Amino acid sequence: MRVATFVIVSNVGDPTNPRTWSGTPSNLIAALNRRGCRAIGLDLTFGRFVRSVLWRLYEKDYRRSRLNSLLCRLRLWLRGATGKTIFLHISTTTFPFGNRRTGVQHILFLDSTVHLESLYTICKLNDAQTKKNEAGEQRVVAAADHVFTTSERVRQDIVEYYSIPPERVTAVGTGMGNVRCIEGEKPYSSCTTLFVAKDRFEEKGGLLLLEGFRLAQASDPRLKLIVVAPEPYREVAESVPGVAFKTALPWNELETLFNEASLFAMPALYEPWGLVYVEALACRTPVLGMNRNALPELTQNGEYGFLLDEATPSCVAAKLLNAYSDIDRLAAMGYRGQQYVRSRYSWDLTAARITDALVASDSAEESSSSTSGSIRTEV
Repeated sequence: MRVATFVIVSNVGDPTNPRTWSGTPSNLIAALNRRGCRAIGLDLTFGRFVRSVLWRLYEKDYRRSRLNSLLCRLRLWLRGATGKTIFLHISTTTFPFGNRRTGVQHILFLDSTVHLESLYTICKLNDAQTKKNEAGEQRVVAAADHVFTTSERVRQDIVEYYSIPPERVTAVGTGMGNVRCIEGEKPYSSCTTLFVAKDRFEEKGGLLLLEGFRLAQASDPRLKLIVVAPEPYREVAESVPGVAFKTALPWNELETLFNEASLFAMPALYEPWGLVYVEALACRTPVLGMNRNALPELTQNGEYGFLLDEATPSCVAAKLLNAYSDIDRLAAMGYRGQQYVRSRYSWDLTAARITDALVASDSAEESSSSTSGSIRTEV
C-alpha cells in the first residue's frame, strides 16, 4: 500500500497561494497533507506575454478560454507523473486529453456546471456555444476517475443531466476562511444587515439589495445596511437612506462586521456555493439570498436564513421586514446556523470525504481486479 501524491491543478493562479480561488486549492493542499497524504500544487497559468498574445488573437472570451485550456492541457501532459499520483483539477479546462499514464488518476473538484450556469443570466453565451461547452464538460466528467462537488445540488446535476453513475460523484463541501467567530452573547437588536462584494457587485445582487432595502427601510426606519464594495459603488449605495458604505477594509475590520451584523444579505443571481454564506453562519449571522444553487442546502431550506423566490426589490424588502419582525427568532437562527456549519464544513472534513471516497472506489476495483492500487491515509 502506497501513500497517494495529490497534485492540485490550477489554471487561475498558484494553487499554494491563499488568494487563488478564495483559498480553496491551498486549503485542500494543507488539509490533505494533514491527513497523511502528500499534496502539492501545479500552476498551469502562463506569463503576461502569452496572455497578451491570446488577448490579441481572440477578442471573444470563449475562444480565448478554449485556446488557454488547450495549452494548459498540453503543459499537463508534458509534465508527466510517477507512482500513485492523483491529479485533482479545480476546473474542467485543465483535464488531460489523449491516453493517460498507468497509475495516474484524474479527479475533479467542481462548484458548478455549464448547465447550471446556463439556467441563469450569468451565462453570456448563445445556445450553440452553451451546447458545445456542455458537450465538452460531459466528456470530461465522464472520463474523470471521480468527481467531487462542493454542493449536493451540483452533484445532482452531474448525475442527472450528464448521466454519470452516482457512485462516481461525491459532494464534499468546503471549509471556510480564517474568520474568528463570536463565542459570547451577540445582540441582534441593531437591525444591521451586511453585504460584502470584492467584485461582481451587480451579479452578487448589490443593486437588487439596495432597491429592496430602500423599500424596507421606508417601512421600518430601524433598519441599517452596511455595504462593503469597490469605490465606484459608493455613490449609489450612499444615496439610499440607512446605508453606510465601506471599501478596502483590512481583514480584522471585516471580521468584526461579520460578527456584529444581525443579518448577512447577498441575493446573488448566481452563486454556485457561496463560501461567504458559510463564514457568515459561522459568525452566528443568518443569511438572506436566492432560493437556488447551494443556499437551500447551506440554510437547511431556510432554517438558518431567508430564501428569496423572486429576484425583485419587493421580495427582498418583504424578507428583510420578516427577518427583523422577530429578533428572538433571528438570534435562535444564528445560534443553530453556527452549530450546523461548524459540525459540517471544514477543510479537514472535505479532505477526509475525498480520501474516503477514493479508498472506497479503490476497494471496489480491488474486488474485481487484484492489480488495482490503493490509497493509504492516516486519520
